[in-house]
Amino acid sequence: MISVLLILIQEPLVVGRSVTFSESTELILLSEPGHALKLTVTQLGCDVLTQLKHDTDVLAEWDSSRGSRGVETIIYPNTQYRQLQLVFNVKDREEGGQYGVHWVSQEALLPFHRRAFEVSQLLLDGERFHQLDTKESLEQAELLYRKVIQMCTGHDSLKEYLATAHSHLGHVRMVLGDYDEAQTLYSMALEQFSSLNDAWGIGRAHNNLGHLTQQLGRMDEALGHYQQALEFRQKAGDMEGVLNTRNNLATAYAVRGDLRLSLSMFQDAAASPGVEPKLRANMLANIGYIHQVLGNLAKAVGPLREAVKIQAELNDQRGLSITRNNLAAVYQNLGQTQRSESLFHEALEGFLSVGDVRGEAHALMNLGVLRSREGDWNQAYTYQSRAVKRLTDLGEQTACVDAMCNLARVLFKQGHKTEATATFTKAVEMADSASYPMGRVKAALQQAHCALDANDFGAASQLYNECKKRARDLGSPAFELEAVFGLSLLHVAQNQWPQALTEAMAAVDLVDNMRVQVEQGRHRTWFLANRASVFDHAIRMMDHSSEEDRVRKRLLLVERTRSRTLLDLLSLSEAKYREVPAPLHLEEQSMGDKIRLVQTQLSKSHEDQRKSLIEMLDELTEMHERKLLEMRDISSQFARSHGPLPTTLLDEKTAVVVTYVSEPDSFLFIWRKEGVFEHRIPGRRDLQDRTDVLVELLKKPIHRQLNRLDAELHGLWTDVLGAGARHLEGITDLVFVLDGPLLQVPPVCWVSDLTNRVYLIDQFDVQAVPSIRSWAMIHANRPNHLRRVLAYAHPFENGVPPSSANRDFGPLPYSTMEVAEIAALYGENALVLSGHQASETSLKLLCSNADTIHIASHAFVNDDSMELSGILMAQDDENDGMLQLFEIMQLKLDSACVVLSACNTSKGSSFWGEGMVGFAHAFFFAGARSLVLSWWPVQDRSTAELMRQFHREYASTFDAAHALRQAACSLKGDPKTAHPYYWAPFMVLGDAMPPESPP
Repeated sequence: MISVLLILIQEPLVVGRSVTFSESTELILLSEPGHALKLTVTQLGCDVLTQLKHDTDVLAEWDSSRGSRGVETIIYPNTQYRQLQLVFNVKDREEGGQYGVHWVSQEALLPFHRRAFEVSQLLLDGERFHQLDTKESLEQAELLYRKVIQMCTGHDSLKEYLATAHSHLGHVRMVLGDYDEAQTLYSMALEQFSSLNDAWGIGRAHNNLGHLTQQLGRMDEALGHYQQALEFRQKAGDMEGVLNTRNNLATAYAVRGDLRLSLSMFQDAAASPGVEPKLRANMLANIGYIHQVLGNLAKAVGPLREAVKIQAELNDQRGLSITRNNLAAVYQNLGQTQRSESLFHEALEGFLSVGDVRGEAHALMNLGVLRSREGDWNQAYTYQSRAVKRLTDLGEQTACVDAMCNLARVLFKQGHKTEATATFTKAVEMADSASYPMGRVKAALQQAHCALDANDFGAASQLYNECKKRARDLGSPAFELEAVFGLSLLHVAQNQWPQALTEAMAAVDLVDNMRVQVEQGRHRTWFLANRASVFDHAIRMMDHSSEEDRVRKRLLLVERTRSRTLLDLLSLSEAKYREVPAPLHLEEQSMGDKIRLVQTQLSKSHEDQRKSLIEMLDELTEMHERKLLEMRDISSQFARSHGPLPTTLLDEKTAVVVTYVSEPDSFLFIWRKEGVFEHRIPGRRDLQDRTDVLVELLKKPIHRQLNRLDAELHGLWTDVLGAGARHLEGITDLVFVLDGPLLQVPPVCWVSDLTNRVYLIDQFDVQAVPSIRSWAMIHANRPNHLRRVLAYAHPFENGVPPSSANRDFGPLPYSTMEVAEIAALYGENALVLSGHQASETSLKLLCSNADTIHIASHAFVNDDSMELSGILMAQDDENDGMLQLFEIMQLKLDSACVVLSACNTSKGSSFWGEGMVGFAHAFFFAGARSLVLSWWPVQDRSTAELMRQFHREYASTFDAAHALRQAACSLKGDPKTAHPYYWAPFMVLGDAMPPESPP
């Protein structure tokens, strides 16, 4: 924005004098007609637009393309004026920024002066067209740049203008798809800037050549240019250019596959001061893209949407189109087809408006893939054929190979087998020509899919095996996985069941091996979820395994999909204190301290501070995860996903109920001492429909709807447990491992006998575990003896939650009553704290010596950043009163049971195979063996009574599942609290077996 304040300097500027300003300024120049004025404007962190005026007439303008730093030379052929005004309008200024003006000379007018002036004005006009960034404006800019080149060629004194015009024209030609001419022009600009010893220009030229060679797939050459660009831009003090090159360098590393390094570089660059909005949007878009590539789709959406918002405000059509294209791909992978297609079309329109042929081609290719998935082969053909033509014209061979493979598959689906074969052949030839071996693998994979569709089993087998070998040789497990999975489907088509099962299990092993290479735990979760079909196929292939132990093998395979991130965390928890060297442990703790500091700052930050703090937190979290991985590698206790079921967990009275929710049907497993039993149950959609109804009924305690609620709960019991009920005879303890929509309704309130209104809680002690193996790991760390009980209630001064919570929470008047009996029940081993004493600080100090911890407070779930979810405590000088997940994971617990008497404490981020990732994962990692968690927002008064009853039983048995059953049945027997809303929200998660008594 141009400054409105204009300082008028009355004293005329004279030849040879220099002046410096930091604000918009007007100078008077006394000149003689027939003379040429030559001045320089040196910008030192201050970007100015210079105008030469006579009275109110603007005679000329100069606007440096070098941003806020660099030297602009002004030459004006004065033919008629004796007095002129030189006006400097400050457009942008860094802190402390200035600009200096020096009147170099006033010489007799020569043809050179006229030419230099005309060239400078043509360049300015070209740059203005260039900035509009439409196809038409770029063509206009090209005409002007070519005219400048023609006028400057052969005139050494105009070499600076010539180099700038070559650089600008190179960019235009690259955007319009002529990469060959763009490279020639960029190289000429580099040579000319080098002869001038112009560090700023040399840096720009290397940056441009890096971008070009990166687009052409010559990554080593691109990285070399970017490194040179960084060196010269730093030398020139061009910090804006340095940030731009750092952004490009990070992009290059991402393209080369160094995603972890790239993400770190983007986050560093985005956190740098002085990043202008357009570049910041680009960095955010790239951060989102890398999260997308890593499979963390939810993490990708936020940065991409923020980038779209900034680019729309800036009217940056090219950047906006690129980001929309990437965001559309994320939504496509999330299954939001309509939203994805709309964004792809918006991206395509944007690319067309700015004449970006490459972007247009990629948007067309993406639309073609989307229509193929929907089975719209005619529209898919239109898009893919247009993409192939654009990419062929551009000479972008690697992308063209991909598009040709897609086109060939579409042609095959349309029945044009001859054309499809010819297109595949062209794709292979182009891949060989471009030294793109992965392109050959892609082509062979698509051909194999087509052969399988055509029942040409011999060709399909040959092609899949070729792909498997080539992918393995190239070190590409992703393509090897696709080939192996295809081979399994091929054997299915031929009814070759043993071979199909062998390949299906090989595919599962590949996914497991690939998952280990995904170093960030949060990305591992998404990686596994995005390959659910591989596990689902193998689980169903177990139908064709040998009868002997088939059901047990299928259950073991289901276990390989469960709570893998939690298993990693539990292994790390063991490693931290058993096998890891002290220096490594201290280093990890130091990083944890830094994370906690930033988390605390973030929880109290203003909106203008949040973005930079979040970026800092992401970087620290990634560094912390790397350190945890070192600890994991050292620990022999790292979670194993193979091996037999841990039968030591079971006795004659216990049964484990495991569900695997899928389509078209799901599986129920009942594992008891005598063996494993299996039944088919309804599919995901049917179960989701039923649980959706139940969730609405359960969260509203309307007694007149109780009969309807019980009927629905009986329907759920019938769907899930009805067929397996006979296997529960003689059982007193049920342990559930649930997934999918079944996580929404606690089993304690399922109705097994509608006539007599019998709930599961009437028949069994009920608990849940994330997975069988996580249960075994938690069970292995049981305490040796009983210690003290630590209880917290009503941790707010005057009943008002801390203002730092930044949320609306009501008082909890019954929470004090809830824990009032604890001191009497547990005697001298109990410590009950309320009000300001119920602080986060005291919990951190005392928790390691408490066998049982009870917290009656408010909990909150942050859907965007789960690690920011937490429990409200009293605040003091040391802590802010919000015990957040990242802080919970730093606690050192040795607790048999942690009771979270608050709303929605079982909730979190839901992932395929993981269940709910939230408070439970954090407390298990910290050392808790069982948790009492809530499934929905609870009422303060009924919860207080439920917890009083719970502790009356728990104090004598220390059996959390049995104590909670007795408490629930007590409330259920009271007509006022007979609705499951009051007695069913809490369940025990983890190892509820009572600890051993002290010796």
